[in-house]
Amino acid sequence: MAVRLRVVWVVATVCTLMVSGTALAKTYSVAPGGGNSNMTAVFDAPLGERITAISSQLSCTVELGKDRQSISGKCSIPLSTVMVDNEDIKTAHFQLWATNRKMKPDACMLELDFGTVKLDSKLTPRDPIPFSFNGRFKVCGRTHRQGANERISGQIISFPAGTYSEGAPELLRIRARIRDFSREAYQVGPEWTGGLLAKVQALASAVSKVGDIDVSLFARAK
Repeated sequence: MAVRLRVVWVVATVCTLMVSGTALAKTYSVAPGGGNSNMTAVFDAPLGERITAISSQLSCTVELGKDRQSISGKCSIPLSTVMVDNEDIKTAHFQLWATNRKMKPDACMLELDFGTVKLDSKLTPRDPIPFSFNGRFKVCGRTHRQGANERISGQIISFPAGTYSEGAPELLRIRARIRDFSREAYQVGPEWTGGLLAKVQALASAVSKVGDIDVSLFARAK
């Protein structure tokens, strides 16, 4: 009986600690099209064109640890919201590249998983804190062909509630960059699209295989 009571006590203690830890952590979110959150990807070919893909339809959940020195989170962008050079034909061809013609663009997501990022110091209001970590990226459910993560660097700043307007919640501004992102590592290109169309697409001979991705997030406390 004594052993059973001890087991019950241990389980109850662990559950209490988990609940209290969760309560002290704080969750923030980015709603699609809300605020100034956006993604910009630039593929600049030395002998070709500078291709720019943009979207403001980011959906993110970010959790700030109870110690305010660690963050975790996930973001996603519907492929159908990504516009290439503000041209419909380039956008359509990019959608074929990304989906490999195996799904509808509406069903494809560009996804980033932060994992858990340890900041160099405790996050305090209006004090920018740099970060650098390895994040997991997916294109239409496909991860890096070699299982690698993407190196992501940037900074995070917190703004107290009411900073931008009366009654506004606490805000996290996160700016991050992925350098030398290889689209081929995620099988994004005419080589995987198939069919005659893959050989005559507008982007085929112009776009670089490597580019930089910049993300700007304004995450509001829930």
